[in-house]
Amino acid sequence: DGDFYHFQRFDDHLVDVLTGDVMGKGVAAALVAAGVKSAYEQALIRLMTERQFNGEPPPVQAIVNSMHADLMQELMHLGCFVTLTLLRVNRQDNSVTWVNAGHTPTLLGRAGTDEVLELLGENLPLGVMPEEQYAEHCTPMQDGDMLLLFSDGLSESVNQQGEQFGVDRIKNLLAMGMTRAAYPTMMLNSLRSVVHDHTDFSVTRDDS
Repeated sequence: DGDFYHFQRFDDHLVDVLTGDVMGKGVAAALVAAGVKSAYEQALIRLMTERQFNGEPPPVQAIVNSMHADLMQELMHLGCFVTLTLLRVNRQDNSVTWVNAGHTPTLLGRAGTDEVLELLGENLPLGVMPEEQYAEHCTPMQDGDMLLLFSDGLSESVNQQGEQFGVDRIKNLLAMGMTRAAYPTMMLNSLRSVVHDHTDFSVTRDDS
């Protein structure tokens, strides 16, 4: 399938999380997804060897813009695009820095409250506009906050009446879990259960 994810740990405090979704399905989409993950690794290595960042990992936006430059022509040739989020969690300064390229929002649940933020941005998917410039955003985090990354296979799961599950239902479940200080595994199990009930255990039209 075209859904993909990749983790890059830099040290005990810093980790990148790449998630995304390739237009289309099947083997072709899976091959493009593998290519996107490879493009991330190549961009990271190339930018780090240029030694512009004093030994620090290159900025998130620099990586995504480099990936876009590398992939644009091939994506246009294939007639497809890729939505993705590149998110960097920094436990040392309690922040998350992210670029969203037309992907579903990352949800940030605030500890002990029912506040759930959508980390979305305004950038287009990769492969749409050659001149697109991807901009990063930085959001502070607190102890106990929780991040939920997902693809549209979850939010667009439909029931027999054609009604999508939607982002709001996901946010409500996350908010309920945050107010009760539930463990992540408990929240995920609840989310799976509610989605299965919504779709009447039928086969979804997309990947989740």
